[in-house]
Amino acid sequence: MKRRRIRRSATAMTDIAFLLLLFFLVMAIVGFRTPVAIDPPDARSGSLIRHGADRKLYITEDGTLYDENGPVSMAQLASEIASAMAVDAEIIITADRNTQFQDIIPVIDLLQEHGVPQVGFAVETPMEDRW
Repeated sequence: MKRRRIRRSATAMTDIAFLLLLFFLVMAIVGFRTPVAIDPPDARSGSLIRHGADRKLYITEDGTLYDENGPVSMAQLASEIASAMAVDAEIIITADRNTQFQDIIPVIDLLQEHGVPQVGFAVETPMEDRW
């Protein structure tokens, strides 16, 4: 009797690898979203934000304050900062380009009152400066 040789195609394996790659790319894009639509101001210079910042705050055009989980009041923010912030904490504020400065100042004052040592502002830089 003659033995038949079975040929295995690698097509199925490459399809699975391609689908996994596509899945992770889509999840990486979807996973990096802010809780509210904000158009940050432009700047000529700036440094990259490390994604490990302790806290990210967002201020909309109408002055509403958000954190990563959604809307937050000044009182809630004060209690969370007092209980959870480390000595070397870093907070990044992303404000809309049309946000009034009078809506940003109370947040900065609150952070200073609670001893937050580093506060940064997120801005957009020209594409050629990003690399």
